[in-house]
Amino acid sequence: MELPCNAPSDQQLMANGGVFVQRSPDLEVRPGGLANITVRAACTIWAALCGASVALNLVITTHLNRHSDEPNLHSFHVAAMCSLLGAVSLIPQACLAQAPFRRPTQIWSLLGGLCSLTVCATIPGAALVGAQIDLLLQLLGMLSMALFLDARVGRITCSDKRRIRGFFIVVAGIGADSFHAANDRNTVQQQPLVAAVILVGVFVSGLGYAMQAKCNSQLSADIGGPARACIICAAVTILGGFPIQSYIFFGMGVPFEFTLEDWPLWTLAGLQSAFYTGSLAVLPSKLGYTATYLAIMFGKLASSSILDAGGMISAAQPFTVQRALSLVLVLVGAGAIFVVIILLVIIIVCCCCCCCCCLLLLLLLLLFVSRLFQQQC
Repeated sequence: MELPCNAPSDQQLMANGGVFVQRSPDLEVRPGGLANITVRAACTIWAALCGASVALNLVITTHLNRHSDEPNLHSFHVAAMCSLLGAVSLIPQACLAQAPFRRPTQIWSLLGGLCSLTVCATIPGAALVGAQIDLLLQLLGMLSMALFLDARVGRITCSDKRRIRGFFIVVAGIGADSFHAANDRNTVQQQPLVAAVILVGVFVSGLGYAMQAKCNSQLSADIGGPARACIICAAVTILGGFPIQSYIFFGMGVPFEFTLEDWPLWTLAGLQSAFYTGSLAVLPSKLGYTATYLAIMFGKLASSSILDAGGMISAAQPFTVQRALSLVLVLVGAGAIFVVIILLVIIIVCCCCCCCCCLLLLLLLLLFVSRLFQQQC
């Protein structure tokens, strides 16, 4: 099924109330003007927060998945429940949207939910190799599909050697980090076939997320908003995975483990699913596919490094020199692919650090003046 290169301009979303102004994801957002730079900076921070939310959600879903004796299979139940809860949390926003509900103009836009069926592999993958490797493999899949989509509409060509070299540097960095993690994991060495299947599923989930973003972006333009698109996407995910879930439940005897004590965790997991899927329906139209996933990468790298060092998902993985060099390769490769986003994030981080330092100095000055005044009194 061939995807169109450009979405029709008359199908762009103009939601009332200033909620979203959705444009076709295939239209390139060109920098120009202070307002446009501000929007791109805000969207970059938004994308980084999406990446951090994925890492934090891994902590939640991994904990929920530990209740089962078959965590690898039970992860499919957990992923399906997260999709369902995410869709339920978006129902009020979808009902309140004043944009007209129209019939989808492209049938392929309804298939976005099928693209995320393998996302359940990220849950046992995090317990297998740690959060950072798990998320980097998923991001590698997202970045691969993003480069393909950007190349398809002419944003990246075969003559763009800098971005192509940058992509392979990212692959080298992820490979070095994965090799370091594999040497420290007994499960990877004892069950290499199971580990390979899970990690391939993680990579495929990244490919699926990128395609899902394209489908949801087109679907939201047709039916009146990202909230409605995410609900339909979740419904397709649940219906598409129902035969597999039924076989796991009835054929393999792996029931869905649920306890009332975990309802806050389930709520947070559902909200994160809605936040992430909804963000991917909007951000590529503002930043482009490659830039969006690179900004997400920064959020994932920062948060997953902290999670692995603290042992919040699996056994603690110290931040060694080899891991640091691997991350440097990933960052250098990302910078070669998309320099503007890297510089934008660096500027924003530097500004935030300067503001924090100024506030800290001001606080110390006030404390010094207060103590000096007390001594004089």
